[in-house]
Amino acid sequence: MYYPYVMHHTRPPSRIITVTGSGQVVREPDYIKIQLDVVTENRDATIALQENAEKMNQVIEALQQLGIPKKNIQTTSFTINPRYDYVEGQQIFRGYTVTNSITVKVANSLDAGRVIDTAVQYGVNQVGSLQFGVEHENLLYEQALQKALKQATAKARALGESMQVQVDSKPIKITEDSSFQSGNPQPMMAVSKTTTTPIEPGQIVVQASVRVQFQY
Repeated sequence: MYYPYVMHHTRPPSRIITVTGSGQVVREPDYIKIQLDVVTENRDATIALQENAEKMNQVIEALQQLGIPKKNIQTTSFTINPRYDYVEGQQIFRGYTVTNSITVKVANSLDAGRVIDTAVQYGVNQVGSLQFGVEHENLLYEQALQKALKQATAKARALGESMQVQVDSKPIKITEDSSFQSGNPQPMMAVSKTTTTPIEPGQIVVQASVRVQFQY
């Protein structure tokens, strides 16, 4: 019996190259969130609460008169804590501390300085964190992601040319490594009642990183 010879053409196994890419988008913040605290102390908790409420109501009313919409003023925390001193190992009750914290969202750094000065004038005695942000951050991240993939593709092409091999331009796997947003807010150590408190917003950086695999 005759068995014809059949030739099998085997394709060499594909090889994989893995590269990383990063991209970032830099822009000025769209808004600033300011934490403002009214802190009152009294031996009587009721009096401490009353004084705190009166001051905070004055602060909120003054901010609204500046043109800050009510929706941009949000209570973030409210606490009542007893105060004690320790004298010769003994605990001595001194009264109560009431802290009412609000967060105010403003559009630019000039408004932020006016908000801080006005708030201090009407009863705020502690300025907390400043948070800088951008609207539609997801769109900025997508732009950064595109830049990251473009950089990774360029790396793969350059490596292929160096090894004298043909790298497929279409990736077989893309993994997002990380993304982050950062600004450079400066802590407020002091505020002035006579001039506008300077606020330097700096820049927001939205960054994306990818790990990409190509065949060659």
